[in-house]
Amino acid sequence: MSAATVELRRTLAARRAQARSRRLSAQAIEGLVIFVAFFAAYALVGQRVVAGQHVVVFDALARLAHAFFVWHDAPPKLAAVGFEWPPLMTLVMLPFTADRALGSSLTALPLTSAVFAAGLLVTLAATLRLLHVPVAARALLIALFGLNPLFVFYAVNGMGEIPYLFFLCLGVFFLLRWHVSGEGSLLALAGISLALGGLTRYEIFVWGALFAPAIWILLLRRGAGPDEIEASLVLYCAPLALAAALWCFFNWLILGNGLFWLEHQASNVAVGRGNLAQVHAHGIPLAHIVSSVVELNAHLFALVPLAVVALIIFAVIRRDLMSAVLASAVSLNAIMTIAFIHLARDESLLQLRYNMRAMPLALVAMAWIAYRMPKAAWRWLTLLLTAAAMTAGIPLVWHTMKTYRYQFMESAFVHAIETGRDQEGASSVGGFRVGVAAERDMAHFILGLPMRRKAILTDDAQSFGVMLLSGHPELFFDRIGRGDAVWHRILEHPWGRVRYLLITRFGEPELARQRYPEALSGRQPGLTLVYENARYALFAVAAKPPATTVHGGSSGWGGSTGSSGSGDSGGQRWLGGQR
Repeated sequence: MSAATVELRRTLAARRAQARSRRLSAQAIEGLVIFVAFFAAYALVGQRVVAGQHVVVFDALARLAHAFFVWHDAPPKLAAVGFEWPPLMTLVMLPFTADRALGSSLTALPLTSAVFAAGLLVTLAATLRLLHVPVAARALLIALFGLNPLFVFYAVNGMGEIPYLFFLCLGVFFLLRWHVSGEGSLLALAGISLALGGLTRYEIFVWGALFAPAIWILLLRRGAGPDEIEASLVLYCAPLALAAALWCFFNWLILGNGLFWLEHQASNVAVGRGNLAQVHAHGIPLAHIVSSVVELNAHLFALVPLAVVALIIFAVIRRDLMSAVLASAVSLNAIMTIAFIHLARDESLLQLRYNMRAMPLALVAMAWIAYRMPKAAWRWLTLLLTAAAMTAGIPLVWHTMKTYRYQFMESAFVHAIETGRDQEGASSVGGFRVGVAAERDMAHFILGLPMRRKAILTDDAQSFGVMLLSGHPELFFDRIGRGDAVWHRILEHPWGRVRYLLITRFGEPELARQRYPEALSGRQPGLTLVYENARYALFAVAAKPPATTVHGGSSGWGGSTGSSGSGDSGGQRWLGGQR
């Protein structure tokens, strides 16, 4: 080989490396611009709506409180994350609750969801770029998706929907990259992403299970040998199996039942946990469930039914297996929703948030169809139809959020944006009372009392809002800090051991209220009302046991940390005590 030939090859290799470096730099800049722009927008909107206009979703508040307790309760402990929800729903908030002010001011809520929402849009942009969507079309589609009102609401309210969507879409991105490039290591990244998604929302494990046989069939169609198929499936499945096994281990270690998380979720479906439960003794007609789910998906994101139909046609005509896989992935959420409603006999599982999972997948599906189109004109037509459907869907989603029966304070968000007014004390569709005035009021009163640490006995499963907004959970003797066994002993005989007892008027089960049911009526010996508002009552605890004690219901423990926030801030009373 001549010296000139060697030099030419070196020059071509150097040029290819430079071109690859330029592409990577352009991709990094694009991702950074998308992330910064949308993170800033969502954080600002969230600060205004959540912290300023008090549109606070109590499930998000509960998870924020538990993340806050990890750092600031006495003693601090990771066990404060709890087992009521998948662990990453709370763990993702830890970086923002390390600072006491960020957590207690509720600023951590929009910051957490804004990070994952911006990350999700970056992931979608990378997926569209992988599928050769031109930069102008890519920018338009990402902007339209990021402006979808339902997506914006969950991008600012701190709920777990956006983190698990991020991990789901990241897993699909790596799966598509593996399919396009053939790099086997990408299957491990897909498995890790879906495993993290499953620990954020257990349903994501179902998508993980769906993709495993799809990978096997795709490999068979490529002509892969048994060793390659086995190695690829191990790479993909190992992270999913490890995540489930570790969570089972921690459930067994702490609760004595490795399958507690699975049994707990199954029991929730069986009884129907919706906030507006509509239980029918004879069930709900399957045809009605199917039509309701299809109609809801069309209202939330018109691309969902369009993408499923187009993918099925494409899979049949072009014999494209990946189109069939994506069709299954997009429709899986609807199938699960139909099954859950049928099992629970509860139409409230039609909540808007439960039907968001197909939205980003539908956008990816339309980009895949455009990618597989044989002619450039058809590709552009597919992308234009996608953009038109997304644009037309924005006002429809807005109206749905404003009026739909089964929702989770979406209408309060719409009213906050439309009016610009504080929503504290307003009613939201679904029977929710908006705001945290009662929690903030009681927290403010407590901070004015002279007391030591662990002075207030309370069931944190219901009073977490007061503990969080006080900024000082160490003042409270709660179930998390010392464990249930110790807490129950103090609850049975609090005299001289704690100075105060905080009882929540609403929410079940409330163990302090069950133990002392006559306290709220003023007939409980040894407990003297100090301050109350519409949702909470604070009692001074006698230093010595009273002559007679009125015993209440079962002091058995357990229960949810959820709350619908149905109280308001009216009717405060301060009866004695020193401020």
